[in-house]
Amino acid sequence: MSRRPADDVFRNVPAPPASDPSFGDPLFDPTPEQYDALGRWLDGLDAHVPPPPETNPRQLQPYRDAGLADALIPLHRWNHSDEKGERGKTPRDPQWRRRMYTPAEIQQWIENGSYNDPGGNVGFRIPPGWIVFDYDPRNVPEGRDVLAEFRQKYGIDLMAFPRVRTGSGGLHAYGRAPIDLRVRNALEELHGIEFKALGRQVVAPGSIHPCGFPYCWLAGPPLKEAPEWPQQLLDAIKRPEPQAGAQEEIPLTEAEALLRRLDPTDFQDHDRWLELMMAFHSATGGSAEAADVFIDWSTSDPAYTNHGELIRQRWDSLKVRAGGVTVGTLYHRVIEKHGHVPPAPPETVFDAVGGGEADASSRRPAFTRDANGKILKTLGNAMEAIRALGIDPQYDWFRHRIALRGDLRPLAEYKVGDIWDDNVKTVVKVLISERDKVEFNQLSEAAHALGLENSYDSLVEYLDSLSWDGKPRIAEFFSTYCGSENTAYVRGVARVFFLGAVARAYRPGIKFDTMVVLESPQGQNKSGMLDRLGGDFYSDGISQRGLAHPDTVDSMQGQWIIEVPELAATKRTDVETLKAFLSRRKDRARLAYKESSADYPRRCVLVGTTNDASYLRDHTGGRRFLPVTIKRADLGAVERDRHQLWAEAVAEWNSASAAARQRGEPEWKVLVLDERLWEAAAAEQEARTPEDPWVDLVREWLDGRPDRVVVGVRELLAEAIGKPGGRCGQEDSARLRVVMSRLGWEHAGKDGAHDPVLKKTVKGYRRCS
Repeated sequence: MSRRPADDVFRNVPAPPASDPSFGDPLFDPTPEQYDALGRWLDGLDAHVPPPPETNPRQLQPYRDAGLADALIPLHRWNHSDEKGERGKTPRDPQWRRRMYTPAEIQQWIENGSYNDPGGNVGFRIPPGWIVFDYDPRNVPEGRDVLAEFRQKYGIDLMAFPRVRTGSGGLHAYGRAPIDLRVRNALEELHGIEFKALGRQVVAPGSIHPCGFPYCWLAGPPLKEAPEWPQQLLDAIKRPEPQAGAQEEIPLTEAEALLRRLDPTDFQDHDRWLELMMAFHSATGGSAEAADVFIDWSTSDPAYTNHGELIRQRWDSLKVRAGGVTVGTLYHRVIEKHGHVPPAPPETVFDAVGGGEADASSRRPAFTRDANGKILKTLGNAMEAIRALGIDPQYDWFRHRIALRGDLRPLAEYKVGDIWDDNVKTVVKVLISERDKVEFNQLSEAAHALGLENSYDSLVEYLDSLSWDGKPRIAEFFSTYCGSENTAYVRGVARVFFLGAVARAYRPGIKFDTMVVLESPQGQNKSGMLDRLGGDFYSDGISQRGLAHPDTVDSMQGQWIIEVPELAATKRTDVETLKAFLSRRKDRARLAYKESSADYPRRCVLVGTTNDASYLRDHTGGRRFLPVTIKRADLGAVERDRHQLWAEAVAEWNSASAAARQRGEPEWKVLVLDERLWEAAAAEQEARTPEDPWVDLVREWLDGRPDRVVVGVRELLAEAIGKPGGRCGQEDSARLRVVMSRLGWEHAGKDGAHDPVLKKTVKGYRRCS
């Protein structure tokens, strides 16, 4: 195994002027004679040698200065080897072309590596707009000076470009090029020179060659100031465009997975091997990165380990032509060997490294196909296509919609949101079509199915994420944050509100028919306070079409704290509807874009707001409304303490509901106002009920007839109220019943009662004893 040369070997190597301090370590440019000396030193190594070299991360600074840090990738450790031979210059991960690495990941790899491969080299994944000139003197025919020939033919002074001395004595030169330029790997007349571009990688400076020598920057312009390669060279290395009608590409990752299912030793027959290369070339569009994959596969056959350059020349000689050998041949060979197209092997499905998390966006789709290798347009394949994008659909049971998590960077480029809708569907369709060359019509169904596999409840998730600090706040919420009086009644109402909201979150449809009503003059931040308290789960009103309209249920979904504004303007009939609405524990409706009706247990609490103090139209059902007068709400304090308020409410609900279960009581009973506060609540409700003028009219009429114990409805309406003929509508009947109840009379029922004065049975009221 090669070792590092002693430190004194480089002692007399001159360093270039420090023209660019960003390069960090001193740069060195050993002469060929010095490299020969290093080689002789290596040949004479004995057991007493220094430890092997380590990758120098400071040599990566020029990439960061040039804005190319995201193009750095981990390579194997310099002395790593396997059955294919030395691997110190090869990428660590199968999906290195697509996977993104953070600077922290690169640094961690340099320092620690993985369990079986401590520490590692770093590569530069060549991005669009860059070409790296790669000179390897080991491949130059004896007696030729290829660098001089290159300089003479193209008039290029390589000293004008950022350069790297490779560990084997070669040279890398970095230059710019048009972003859309596709280049040949080499020029036939210049042996030992390659042109590496998009889809390929080179070893970065600071890394160690398998022979033990480091790669290092040479004196010259910094990488961020790299010039463009001259047009004459670009014209010479430009790859011809594929002919019209050529076989459409499949993703390289998919083609590579198929190729890896084949044993290269089964293709030692030249014609059989050439046919497979033509199929792989057609499938991938003949790209340079595809060439690297095919060469790596071919040279894994020990009989052809050293044939890489020859295979590359054969690859470059191929043309993508319509009607030639296609990807179908590749599928045919895989099916011939395995009987089917196997799914992607687990070790290449993700770029999992060293036990770390995989980058989901680099996963290869494991499609099911027909006998010709064509992707089947099934629901399962549509689901697989979405998974392979790195997108993780999750169904939110609270909002009844599909939220998107995972790697959303592909969607961000199109400026769409993280909720599945028509815009997201269109973008996903485009992404899959570009990557997999197939269009699915069941993408929404696929996203829904994936979401149900990994569903969650956003409201419960929020509440479960909270941790209470132990400081009580909710009992005195209205007095502390809203300026209300600090009475036992107001404290009781606050507890009912907070526990009711949390109970509806954890126990959908639990009985809770109470509505807190906040009163104050206009401009005292009632709505703003509820907005801060509810956060993303607050709504400033339900359907404007009325509580009975089907849209109302739809508008309530995904809302937790719902404001019912301007309660004072509500008519008597609307109040009756509101009472019935409050009593409902579930709603049946067909939501928008749903195919069928369903039951939706209540997850919300309603909070009324009003600028008036007279909004309860009668005295029946008033127990459902709990009025609280507030002054000016402190919005900043509510927003500051919001999470702690709900955390305390969760803790209180858990304790109270557990105690109720232990007593054998239903949980909803802990949501009822304390019985000791009912009298105070009744007084508050009475104060909000305007006096009906019929009360005085009927009281005066009855006071003049003290002997009456039974009285009929028509008689009351005609003589006490003054309605001609005693005509009685439904609203009159309900209103009269409230009035008589307040005066101490009860309804006689549908059969009526005997009136001893009129000596007949009448439908009306009897005096309470």
